[in-house]
Amino acid sequence: MNIIRGFALGLLLGSNCLAWHFPVHEQITRRAIDSLPPVMRQTWAPVTERIARRYCLYPDRIQGAKEPELSVMRRFCIRNDGKPIHNITWQPEDDLRSLTFSMNGIVDAMRSRDIDTAAQHAGVLAHFLEDSTCPAHALIPADSPLDSMRELFAPPDKMQIALHPAIERSAPAFDLAGRAPQKAGVSVEKAAEALLERCYVIVRGNRENLEALVKAIYADDDATVNRMRRNAARSGAELLADAYYSALQFAAR
Repeated sequence: MNIIRGFALGLLLGSNCLAWHFPVHEQITRRAIDSLPPVMRQTWAPVTERIARRYCLYPDRIQGAKEPELSVMRRFCIRNDGKPIHNITWQPEDDLRSLTFSMNGIVDAMRSRDIDTAAQHAGVLAHFLEDSTCPAHALIPADSPLDSMRELFAPPDKMQIALHPAIERSAPAFDLAGRAPQKAGVSVEKAAEALLERCYVIVRGNRENLEALVKAIYADDDATVNRMRRNAARSGAELLADAYYSALQFAAR
């Protein structure tokens, strides 16, 4: 049995593990915003730095946050039903609720001219899509299957390498030059459905490539590792760009 298929049962559960270190979150978020049409970039110019450097980290930072910051973060990271937004769970209805919560948050805040509230929802949306499409989260729960892969593939002198941080610590620079973002659907709900299905496709691709990625890490094959990281980061940025474009289109309608 292919080892990746053998680990597929792990996809039934969610994970609280971190994914992508801060510089990659920032890079993906910036590239997504940079690819938006000029009028949208201009609209978000006052809050772009906050989205890319602070708000996209809310789902990670909330775990150690204290009041009053905790209450602020909860407004954006915790849905109305009390469930947190962090990364996909492979429970479609639940994941759709997370996407629609953040996208509706952007739409409603933009229509109310509350750009900072929209930006905070945009940051959480970024984290959700970025973490989900990070190769370190291709298997959920992430670390137990990765530990099993280490036992199978790691040379004795490299058993100490923790795969999760090794995969997510960085991604090469990239841009979305020449790519125009696309509206994902005719409504927030339809757009969220399409975006989620695309997200799942990306994660399945990461999962199929994970064995090769792990072997490349242990072989010190930086070219292969960085190519896979860059491809995942770019796919996440394209997905996020379309989510932002769609939400801002709905808000302006």
